[in-house]
Amino acid sequence: PSHDLWIILDLDNRNEVTKLLPIEEEWLYDLPVFPIEETEKIDFDTHSFKLSVEKMTHIGAIVLSKEKMATNELSKQSLDFVFRKLLPVFKEKWNEDNFKRLEVLEKYTAKKINEFDLENWLKNQIPYLLADPQYTLDKILGFFVNDVFFYLNEDGLYDLDEDLPLFLKLHDKRKVPIHYDISNGIHCESYIQDFYGLSSAPSILRGKEKIKLHLLGPHKRALQVTMDLGSFWEKAYKELYPEMKREYPRH
Repeated sequence: PSHDLWIILDLDNRNEVTKLLPIEEEWLYDLPVFPIEETEKIDFDTHSFKLSVEKMTHIGAIVLSKEKMATNELSKQSLDFVFRKLLPVFKEKWNEDNFKRLEVLEKYTAKKINEFDLENWLKNQIPYLLADPQYTLDKILGFFVNDVFFYLNEDGLYDLDEDLPLFLKLHDKRKVPIHYDISNGIHCESYIQDFYGLSSAPSILRGKEKIKLHLLGPHKRALQVTMDLGSFWEKAYKELYPEMKREYPRH
């Protein structure tokens, strides 16, 4: 008769099995020296936000059964595993403009970012987020930014995308990224001709913060860094123009 489980009794000098003993699975349940264990094999991809959990019943290296776990049946061990994988990702992402802009906002709010409990927020969100296959890491990071924003903006004075935009719209409908750097100033950079027709430096947070403009020449290096465009066009640009025309006649 066929058997699923065997005990190897002997090997020859080529490591080939010469003696086998068939056993029944139910025999193993009565052996105290081989306690049955249940473990979970967990695989989680932070970028696709896809989790795979396989529950295994085994005695030592002998696997008795395998079962794929549904997302609504996840154990605390699986949820803790995902939490430990995601937490450093969130902390690393804080250096990106999408997050750094909240540091600009907190200069004008009573509540502060370090009062927002990231770890507790993440632990509470994970079960719901894993249950829906549409979620990706980028979407979840977006939820986090929004929730921190609403936490800071308790009076509802500001709009995240209107008052803390990630891009500056140029006159030709192109957009350039706005970099939220607390130590070096909020700034964006583009070719000098992109700012023709603009008489003053743009601002955010309803005029509370001006954007420093890096005006680039054809060599992609800054010809001028300024928050006073009116003065630049009136003085410095008139001095730069003959030199630019001489060095870059095609431009």
